Amino acid sequence: KASSSCSWAASGYYIDTDGDGDSKQCPHRASCEGGWLLPRPTKSHWVNRKKLKFATIIEKCVRNTCEGGKGNSSCWLPTSASWTNQNGDDGECDSDEIQCMEGSFGPLCGACSDGYTLSAALATCVLCESSTNRAPLFVSLALASLVVIAFAIVGYYGFEGAVELRATQFVLNLPVIRLAKHVDMGMARVAWSTYQIISSISWNLNVTYPQPFRSALSALGFLQLDFLSLDCVSGEASFYSRVYTMSVTPILIAALNYGVYMLRRSAALLTTDGYSKLFLIKTQHAYIFLIITYLVLPPVSMIHFQSLDCMTLGDGSSYLRSDTSISCDTSTYALFATMVGLFLFIYQSMPLVWLLLLRRHEHRINPLPDLESMRDPAAALTVALEARSENHKITYLAFLWDVYLPHMWYFEVVDMYRRILFIGVLPLLGTGSLRATLGCFLSILLAAYFREASPYIRNTTNVLAVVAQYQILANFFGALVILSDALSVFGFSDFGLGFLLLFANFVILVLCGVWCFERYKKEKEAKNWHKVFTTQELNILNLVMNKTVVMSRDEADFSKESIDERSVSVLEQYLLEPKSVKMNKKVGAGAFGEVFLGTCHCSPVAIKTMKDVTEENARNFRSEILLTATLRHP
Repeated sequence: KASSSCSWAASGYYIDTDGDGDSKQCPHRASCEGGWLLPRPTKSHWVNRKKLKFATIIEKCVRNTCEGGKGNSSCWLPTSASWTNQNGDDGECDSDEIQCMEGSFGPLCGACSDGYTLSAALATCVLCESSTNRAPLFVSLALASLVVIAFAIVGYYGFEGAVELRATQFVLNLPVIRLAKHVDMGMARVAWSTYQIISSISWNLNVTYPQPFRSALSALGFLQLDFLSLDCVSGEASFYSRVYTMSVTPILIAALNYGVYMLRRSAALLTTDGYSKLFLIKTQHAYIFLIITYLVLPPVSMIHFQSLDCMTLGDGSSYLRSDTSISCDTSTYALFATMVGLFLFIYQSMPLVWLLLLRRHEHRINPLPDLESMRDPAAALTVALEARSENHKITYLAFLWDVYLPHMWYFEVVDMYRRILFIGVLPLLGTGSLRATLGCFLSILLAAYFREASPYIRNTTNVLAVVAQYQILANFFGALVILSDALSVFGFSDFGLGFLLLFANFVILVLCGVWCFERYKKEKEAKNWHKVFTTQELNILNLVMNKTVVMSRDEADFSKESIDERSVSVLEQYLLEPKSVKMNKKVGAGAFGEVFLGTCHCSPVAIKTMKDVTEENARNFRSEILLTATLRHP
């Protein structure tokens, strides 16, 4: 049956030569040409050619490196020597040659050949000399050089001396750097964490996004620290070396940071005012250490979890999903897994160390725990923010709390484990479709949490955080559509979906750009509100307000005669530090000066300024201050 003759299978069927010899229907994810030819796997699938009994077990590949069953028809005959050769190597019928892309080999074509390295964004092995890999290699060398040079300069000149260097000032005055100073750190963290999660989805779900979104993901490969791979430096592709490099490099950088700290500390103790500098030095290097852990913890955690992700094929053999040239049944892998477990413990305990340090200083980071129960929560919040910003005992932990509300002092730890959950833990749960579904569910759940918690100080950052969760949801949903072959149901082509995902992932950048530009305009406008007095204007103000100034004898006689002791006492009583007054909005202007709405010691006030500093205007201003001081008002 289903045969054109007694010994030949029809198209769409094959002869079960390892069983009863009958013709059988072609297995799923394979093509059958009929006759004596065995099933050929379709693109993105692979078959174990070591034994004939595995010929109908079609496996789905974990990378975009499987080209399906290629080669001459003779390679797919049951009499081909490649089906009986334990190594699957039979010249032109070599298993890797007729199933894998160039640069890939092994079970499921899941390993890279020497001279190639894995591109996580493309899920393929790229040639080390190719343009795709040249940029990450240059980036890794440039970053390593900059880190060493920066630590050397800081160690020799000190932080303050390094900042004053001409080369440093040139870099700080570049237009890009000057504009970056106006970027809100909360928004920057939301954007960084979001794109770090998005850049990992393709690999974690074993899904290939369509163009042009795939190219955009390739550009985000540096967020997963791909440039730390030494495959192209050593010339040998090894997942073991990749894991060890990514695990040890951050530890070495942290050790270098500590070494520079100890050198600066020792140098400071040799100076007369050394003890006064110790706290500042400690704060600077603690801040650097926290930034290092913030940047590297999710991608390093991702490769640690990948190192423990083994899969079992239809023939019963077990291989590492990230590199199928590594068998999980060997003693070498058992030792490797033990080392990974140690690294995993070290890195995963880091957020817990953060939590312990934050918990220790909770009363300083959140000086008003009953903020919401106060009569004026907005004013109380301003008091709390100012109090913690002026508390030098928690300055070295500022990176962990400076963008969050006081009562959300622990949120950086929560957000770090959120990133690790998406990047490292989710890939261990079930198949690609299940992971995509869980990703969608988690994104919706976290969007609701961010909306209700509103952990950031700025409302715009809270809005951006919610939008970011929906952006992550869009990527997981797009992956689910691809994995379920539902593109035709939604009426989308591959390019249409790729373009839609690319557009959706630009939303957060557009919002960041718009809000940061608005902040830049406000800060620039506020800067123009502040007047820089000339020496002559300062002398006039000091004369009228009876402050110490170099003056002539006639001016001194005038000062003594015109200002009585009571007026001087009142002026001194109500004299304010400039930093205690903040101007928020211009509300009016006249011939004498301008009036602004602002705050003083957390209370809303009207702020009057002088447009032209003359002796007459200064006297009138002084009289108005003395008159206002006699009034009873808040």
